[in-house]
Amino acid sequence: MQTYLYRRLIQAVFVLILATFVVFLIMRLLPGDPVLLYVSQDEYTRMTSVEEIEALRHEFGLDKPLLLQYVYWIGGVTRGDLGKSIFMGTTVGSEIARALPISIHLGLVTWFISHVIGPVAGTICAVRRGKWSDTVITVLANIGICAPIFWVGILLIYTFGLHLGWLPIQGYVFPWEDFWESTRKAIMPAFCLALPHMAGSTRQTRSSMLETIRQDYIRTAWSKGLRERTVVMRHAVRNGIIPVVTMAGMAIPRIFGGQVLIETVFNIPGMGRLAVDALFTQDYAVVQGTVLVIAVIVVLSNFVVDVSYGWIDPRVRYQ
Repeated sequence: MQTYLYRRLIQAVFVLILATFVVFLIMRLLPGDPVLLYVSQDEYTRMTSVEEIEALRHEFGLDKPLLLQYVYWIGGVTRGDLGKSIFMGTTVGSEIARALPISIHLGLVTWFISHVIGPVAGTICAVRRGKWSDTVITVLANIGICAPIFWVGILLIYTFGLHLGWLPIQGYVFPWEDFWESTRKAIMPAFCLALPHMAGSTRQTRSSMLETIRQDYIRTAWSKGLRERTVVMRHAVRNGIIPVVTMAGMAIPRIFGGQVLIETVFNIPGMGRLAVDALFTQDYAVVQGTVLVIAVIVVLSNFVVDVSYGWIDPRVRYQ
């Protein structure tokens, strides 16, 4: 077990280094100069000397070789310094500290909805295979897994926000500031983010549970005269849920990826919106910082999922 954990930790560090380096390199290869985007047209016309432009590049560390810039940035990260935003004039850490709680709250609500409702619906489909409930839930899951979330978001805004006026169409409020308003503003974004994962979890649970309930030990449990609830919850679910746990871990990076679209559609100032705005303005430090934080969350979630296999199914052995 310890050997496995050490190997996974080494792999996690390697993935983080590779992800940050790829993003660092891609940002530097994009056309355009962030310094020229930073200064206004009037300021640019007044900066007639090359020295003034180079002074700005030196201030933000853009005059050094690429590899040296990366080394300096990694060195700052190890000290807790993610750099300074070119356009906002604030530290990247402060911007992430403002946006990260919003994305985490929305992501947790999304993850909870999709991986509570999804497995329950999939289990119902498997136990009631061929019945009307199985047909209805399966059709809805197939629709949900194909529907683009930004299109669903626009439909929800028009229907429940503009036409019916039941829900606010934009913005965000922390739950500890106004719980009711926060819940109302999170309903549509959370549903849009949860829809594909809820549908995928439903389908995966149904498939896994159908395979599990055909096993000999399930038939033995039925032959003992055990109640349906006992057979399903105590014997079938625990063994059939392992593929769903894998999907739950894989859903975390997809949820953060989907937040880029949803936070833009619903005007939510989270990590996705921060990264998009920084990408359009080529704010290198902000993009690198957001990618680093999201990569850490994804790697840690995958690590927890891998370790949880042994707890869910004692037959799993780590080599």
